[in-house]
Amino acid sequence: MKKTYSLSIIISATVVIGFFIITLIGCGVSASLESAKNAVDDARIAVKSAKEANAESYSPKNMKAAERFLSEAEQALSSNRRQRAYVLANKAKNTAESAKAEAKGKSAIPEEAPILPEMRIQPQPSDVKQPTFVQPDVIIPKGIEQDIIKKPLPTTPNIVQQGDFQSLDMQNRIQAAAQALDAAQKAVESARLLLFKLQVDVELSKMDSNIKLLQDLNAPIEMINLIKTWYNQAQQTAMMGNYDASMKIIQRIQTYMQVLTSPIQ
Repeated sequence: MKKTYSLSIIISATVVIGFFIITLIGCGVSASLESAKNAVDDARIAVKSAKEANAESYSPKNMKAAERFLSEAEQALSSNRRQRAYVLANKAKNTAESAKAEAKGKSAIPEEAPILPEMRIQPQPSDVKQPTFVQPDVIIPKGIEQDIIKKPLPTTPNIVQQGDFQSLDMQNRIQAAAQALDAAQKAVESARLLLFKLQVDVELSKMDSNIKLLQDLNAPIEMINLIKTWYNQAQQTAMMGNYDASMKIIQRIQTYMQVLTSPIQ
């Protein structure tokens, strides 16, 4: 009886310890492999976008930190440390976006205008006498003198000074320049949207050929289905007119295609 009782206690303790270990292992699982890969891809896109905004010149400290986080995230992903790769990739993305914002802010500050030397008017010496005008004597006949006194002088219309014309002309020029600038900005924005639309249309037209290429290379079916899903998301986003978001999805597809189709070193 004592042996049976001791054996039952050992079995019960083993079950409890096993359940506790399984619970701890289950709680430790956090980031999946797909979420870690997506985070690393998003970090690569953010670092590339920051470089294109010249962040290496305007925000070198943040840029170096973003590249370091990205490199560590890629190493962690290759070692199947998914949680570490996910965290480092998010740090790289946030740091790269901060570097891009700082670069845009610094590049938009205009250069200060040079300070011209102050011009001073030299005072004239007080002992210099100004020439005086002496009005000559005018002789008026006696018969006309009374008529001139009685008749009022003719009134002259108001004369607009030359400075008023110059001020009005300057205001018209400024208004015309502002209207031209507004029209130019609208034209640039329209051209940018058209360029994004053309790029998205070209990349979406490659969907069938890219899927066939992956099938010919015997790529995993899960990866092929994932890329098909991304293509559908990019197409739906483009149909709603959000070409920026569609281009980000396409860039993710391009990154995966490059990895899947590149030869193994």
